[in-house]
Amino acid sequence: MERSFTAREKALLTVLAILAVACVYFLLVLQPALNSISSADERVATIESEVVTQQAMAAKKASMEAEIAAAKSAGKVEKLLPAYDNSKAALRELDSMLAQTKSYDISFATADTSADPVRRSVGISFTTSSFKDAYSTLKKLVNCRFSCVVTDISVTGSADGSAAGGVRATATVVFFESLS
Repeated sequence: MERSFTAREKALLTVLAILAVACVYFLLVLQPALNSISSADERVATIESEVVTQQAMAAKKASMEAEIAAAKSAGKVEKLLPAYDNSKAALRELDSMLAQTKSYDISFATADTSADPVRRSVGISFTTSSFKDAYSTLKKLVNCRFSCVVTDISVTGSADGSAAGGVRATATVVFFESLS
């Protein structure tokens, strides 16, 4: 049965073939290419944000290194981050700093070893003859050669700074020690 197609049927078959080729092209070529471009754009945006973050970190690092260099050139002493359980050396250091006081009391709390660096809190109270001496002692604590933070500072005494009982000061010193 051989039948020839009419001009109208040939035109419709041609349109159908073109539509079929267009659908196959869209499904097999164009859509995957568009998806790849879209995911590449998302990756570029993520990478650009990471680059911005890394540049900010690099700038902060450079700033910190410049501060360290400036401190070294100014003659400031670098603080030590001693190994874990530096309590004996810290006690000797505190004893030498508090030697000029009339009396002092030091109490060590249990070290917080949940993270590195370890934090060892030390409560300090001392009595001096004047506010000037108390200030000098607190300044020595702040400038300790070991890495530490001095907090909860309290100084009490008479208005002239030379009460019969002296000037009483308390502070908490948190020493940092390395686990590694």
